[in-house]
Amino acid sequence: MTHSTFHRLTCFGVVALLGIASNCVTAAPARAEAGSGPLVRVLALGDSFSAGVGGGDYEPGPCDRSKNAWSAQWVERARARGVNIALENRACTGATMHNFYKPVRDTRRQLDYVTSDYDIVMLTIGGNDIGYR
Repeated sequence: MTHSTFHRLTCFGVVALLGIASNCVTAAPARAEAGSGPLVRVLALGDSFSAGVGGGDYEPGPCDRSKNAWSAQWVERARARGVNIALENRACTGATMHNFYKPVRDTRRQLDYVTSDYDIVMLTIGGNDIGYR
């Protein structure tokens, strides 16, 4: 498999996963009690878009992770629909595709966080690879 084919398949997988995850949230009963049912664990990975740069209310550390990142908003929307859900955001500002496999800003490589402990993994990465500003 060529390098570009691998990246295309990775991108396709991420888009498919986000589509599936989106359906999970919208399918949740609107009247369910918040926090009912089994815990759904969500992991957010990626670059500044996933970290939530511009969202304010940043966690301490080198990655500029905002408590207002899109993944946190998605989790709050699910929680409001009665899903018992928890988020761990391991995205890092400045990350590139390379940093998915290698550490960035004195943190572990993002791939190390992907375990069977999570039900949903959200990933947006690549903006820094193409010079998006």
